Amino acid sequence: PVLDHLYEVYSQNHAQYWVIEDEYGHIYGGGGLSPLQGDPKILEIQKMYFLPDVRRFGFAKKILELSFKFAQQHGFKSCYLETTKELWQAVKLYEQLGFVHLNTPKGNTGHSHVCEIWMEKII
Repeated sequence: PVLDHLYEVYSQNHAQYWVIEDEYGHIYGGGGLSPLQGDPKILEIQKMYFLPDVRRFGFAKKILELSFKFAQQHGFKSCYLETTKELWQAVKLYEQLGFVHLNTPKGNTGHSHVCEIWMEKII
């Protein structure tokens, strides 16, 4: 249900969304974070997607680094995400950046039932 209200999600306090675009305004991807539903002390990394043409250029890593800095600046102690094993390349990046696997999901994201990988990074 949140997909129909993304503007409101990223307009709330302690939320941010970054977009990758070229000089002509063509959007190639983006990613953001907002307080985790069910546990507002944690920020959830959300909606990180990139077109295949721009993958492997480091944009995901850059957005994650911006997310960590944003979390620190706003007094949060961790970032959380949910993903799936089909996105194994993303999982490897998350592990390299210090995310650890969890045995159970956190919060109430509404998509924990379709994402079998839950990860958290302490900031």
